[in-house]
Amino acid sequence: MPVLLVALAVSPVVIGGLSRIGDTWLPVGDWASMLFRTGQVGTGDTPLLGTYSVKGWAHPGPVIYYAAAPLYRLTSGDPRSLEWTAAILNAVTIAAIGAVAWRRGRYPLTVAVLIFVGLLIHGLGPATLVNLWNPFLGLLPFLLAVLLAWDAALGRPEALVVAAVPATVAIQCHVSFGPLLAVVAVWLVCWTRWRRRLVPDDEPGAGAGMDAARPGPLRHPLGRAGTLALVVAAVLWLPPLVDLVFDTHNLVLAAGHLAAGAGEQIGLVEGLSLVSRHVRPDGPWMGGAEPSNFRNALGSGPVVVFVVLAVLAGCVHVARRRRLADVAALATLTIALVVAAIPAAGNLVEPVFLYLTQWLKVIGMLVWFTVGWTIWRVAEPSVRGVAGRDVIGRGATARRVIGAAACAGLVATVAWSWGDATTIEPGAVRERAAVQDLRAQVDAELPRDVTYRIDSVGDLVGHNAPGLIYYMIEDGYDVLTGDGAAGLKWGHAHRYDRGGDYDVRLTVAVHYGGAWRDAYLECLRDPRVELVASYDALDPDQRDRLDDLKMRKLTEPESLADAEVAEADRLEADGFRVGVFEGDRGCARRDPTRRPRD
Repeated sequence: MPVLLVALAVSPVVIGGLSRIGDTWLPVGDWASMLFRTGQVGTGDTPLLGTYSVKGWAHPGPVIYYAAAPLYRLTSGDPRSLEWTAAILNAVTIAAIGAVAWRRGRYPLTVAVLIFVGLLIHGLGPATLVNLWNPFLGLLPFLLAVLLAWDAALGRPEALVVAAVPATVAIQCHVSFGPLLAVVAVWLVCWTRWRRRLVPDDEPGAGAGMDAARPGPLRHPLGRAGTLALVVAAVLWLPPLVDLVFDTHNLVLAAGHLAAGAGEQIGLVEGLSLVSRHVRPDGPWMGGAEPSNFRNALGSGPVVVFVVLAVLAGCVHVARRRRLADVAALATLTIALVVAAIPAAGNLVEPVFLYLTQWLKVIGMLVWFTVGWTIWRVAEPSVRGVAGRDVIGRGATARRVIGAAACAGLVATVAWSWGDATTIEPGAVRERAAVQDLRAQVDAELPRDVTYRIDSVGDLVGHNAPGLIYYMIEDGYDVLTGDGAAGLKWGHAHRYDRGGDYDVRLTVAVHYGGAWRDAYLECLRDPRVELVASYDALDPDQRDRLDDLKMRKLTEPESLADAEVAEADRLEADGFRVGVFEGDRGCARRDPTRRPRD
């Protein structure tokens, strides 16, 4: 396999990882919890589950922690080890994608796949691939598993054994990959059984590219290789299976969510619209627009999906007429994934933030890679016919010209992401500043010889309370919390169960500018609790000014000039504040007349 091609393809990810050298990162939110759980690998509380889901269970498996642990240890617990681990894993996955393409189709397929991977990297953003967050880490392994299934379908069932690894990574990172990969498995069985009815016999030389060895004889994928793949998968799934039998039974909860859903789902119509947005030729998969409102990612109407399915059906028709088994397999597999994506997207629960739709970019990339590969396979005989013909008068051949153009295309697509890769900055900037400020105040105010129970209210994005929990544990405080308790977000040692013993109860109350409810203010007015630490993005004069404008807007709206209305809106948007309140009970509950429950 040409090392240079793979080196080019992984360069945005490598640059992104290197850009983090010399920076400081103090994570909050899910990343703080992931850093903590990674540190528990190899201890008595080694994770058996994946990252916690807000639905009340954890994603299926702990592969994300196990993968991060070696570099975490080598760097003495440096938080950036999570980012570097993500970069390494994604770079290795891209190299594996290149290896599959090289084995299947030598230069033509390798260059084609890596060009589309380069476009996908730009669509995802290098920062996404240098981020060990579970909705992101499974994206490229999912793509690799799909391509390995395609490879297996074309006569190499041993690819199934390898596919068990990226498929496990994807599903353990995020449960939503499970149904999609189940569709891939069903497609593989159906293809093996009925393939010869679709493409009776390959034409001579109908391999997957000019330089490809012809596909081997078709063998049933559920034979020896399939059995070995199941054995590999069983080993990789041992930790979740141990939990299933002896601990939280998390797999039952996750399966129940997939079967019945939870919360208000967006439905098939909106799911169809979302898929349409992502399978457009200029869609988010290659950097196109990703519009959203406050609650949900926005689609683009249902028409595009039907057009795309018609185009893919055309690819199947061409493959059948020309007896191109590789095109037929790829096109039918992509059709199956596009169709499966519709109910999968419709099953998303509001609010549908953009991070929940990133997997649709992989589907969009597969659609247009399939179309591009079909075009190449149709044109390939003509190209081979003129492969030795002089086209510019100096000994160059059509084959070399096309090869040079394709390589230039690869350089262009990966170079498109180099700029973004050099300026990666982890998110949650203001929350990170707030948590470190609160951390210092808590260190000065609270003793370490008691047990604290920490709850949160108003933390819409779940960054602030988890950040404070992590740093209090790191600073030697004995902490219990109900945050993610069902999914062991903080392990057994720091899990609060109803009726558990603790000495002091802390409530982290958060108000984001523009939010309807001000949990900070509610706690501040609650006589049962006392403020022990506080962070306000506004200075005291700005806060007083905002309170005055809000009161006038409520009682005397006609007295406000346009400039004052604009000033109030600006201050409210910037009005982020967080407080840590101490008391026997929590504060800022939905129903203040209802007796709080422990």
